[in-house]
Amino acid sequence: MEESSNMIIAHLKLEVPHIFRGDKFQLVLVCLCALIVRGACLYRFQFQATRPNEPHVFWDCGRQLLAGRGLVFNKVYQKAVHEVARREHRMIETNEVKVDREELIFWRGRFPGYSIFLAVTQFFGAQRILPARIIQIVVDSLACLFIYGIGLLIFDHRVGLWSAWMYAFWLPNALVACMPNQDSFMSVFILSSLYFFILAMQKDSWRLVLLTAFILIIGTHMREEPFMFPVVWGFGLIFWKGFKKALAYSSVLMVLMLLGMAPYIIRNYRLEGRLAMLTPHIWDGIYSSIVLEDTQGRWGYKPVEQAMLEEKGVVYAGATVERMNFCKEKALRVIREDPWWYVRNILLPQISLFTIFPYSIISHYSGEPWLVDYLKSGGTSWGYLIYYPWQFFGRLLGKVSEGLVFLLAVLGIWLARSRWTATYVLWITPLYYMAGYLPIKVLPSYLIPPKALLLVLAAYAVITISKAFGNWRAVGVIRAA
Repeated sequence: MEESSNMIIAHLKLEVPHIFRGDKFQLVLVCLCALIVRGACLYRFQFQATRPNEPHVFWDCGRQLLAGRGLVFNKVYQKAVHEVARREHRMIETNEVKVDREELIFWRGRFPGYSIFLAVTQFFGAQRILPARIIQIVVDSLACLFIYGIGLLIFDHRVGLWSAWMYAFWLPNALVACMPNQDSFMSVFILSSLYFFILAMQKDSWRLVLLTAFILIIGTHMREEPFMFPVVWGFGLIFWKGFKKALAYSSVLMVLMLLGMAPYIIRNYRLEGRLAMLTPHIWDGIYSSIVLEDTQGRWGYKPVEQAMLEEKGVVYAGATVERMNFCKEKALRVIREDPWWYVRNILLPQISLFTIFPYSIISHYSGEPWLVDYLKSGGTSWGYLIYYPWQFFGRLLGKVSEGLVFLLAVLGIWLARSRWTATYVLWITPLYYMAGYLPIKVLPSYLIPPKALLLVLAAYAVITISKAFGNWRAVGVIRAA
């Protein structure tokens, strides 16, 4: 009996490491494949159709920060880059545009994490933004490890591996990782913070809670959305850990995050005279959405800076409270006078775009300017397919993959309904983003990072379906015999 027990133990010692060795090999391969895909996307990136001067604002702010001038940027440089980018329809590097004077403006709006990151690259000798983007795709490739870990903790190692492979080849996320702005890092922060959060809850480890808070603080300094993660995730903890533990974990996370964000909040108070994490952008977004969708000219609104110049005599509005109040007044007029117009033209299309028929991130990349010119000159979708097949299928792949992942994720939620307390964090996080941005016409890169969590649910659905199909085949073989 003792000899038999020893044999079983020896067998387990051999088998368990064998499984993990297999996973480790696959994970290395997954990360390498992810890096190749992102490297190809980076090579093809030629132009950012929306806000082409945005990366240069971050870069210049980082440069000014290194020079000891604080969080400011040169307005003259920003405008010069914008003019060149619009004229030449390509990505302008930071060493291509020179200006002979400075007009410094305070940094307003989102946390300056990406500017600080660029300042670090400049400190180590970077003269262009390209090295920063290379770092981005390397870091995002390593995020495959975190999505694997999430799948492993919630389901099993097969779901983890499938999730990692899907993440490696999911083109929308690969493209966002190449973007020269703060969106590029958000998938990494969401996946890593959620992995350590789930691990902390499973182990009841306060050390891991502190690590989660640290990651969330850094992530919030890139984009502000993770600020509410302790509340969003904490609600599900009530049904998993009980009310007291859920309240304790969520409260500690929230307090730590507030402490981490306090310096920027205080800075904003000194600058604007009000306590705020960031200058409110919601009304700016709603106003811009109305301008974009009012193709018939019913409301007669113009782009916000042009409108403020004509009506208020303001040459440069920036992300100021005055600008937000201007946008709020105009947007509320539309909502009050014809709420159905707003629902029909903005809210309902947004639901579609966020779910089964997304606006592909690929449209913001290589070829967008000449595509606009092509369509304006009378080009058709058939001609687009014939003359530009790579771009056509690239955009189609982006749309289809996002819609397919969403449908598979919904199926995964249903199939895993018995363990909903564990899968809650996988669907509530993208839902939180979608609900927050529903009133605004936003860039697709805002929503791609949280959608990466849907890949875990999609992977679970695929594996469950394949298992069922295999069982059906087995039953058929037995009956035939």
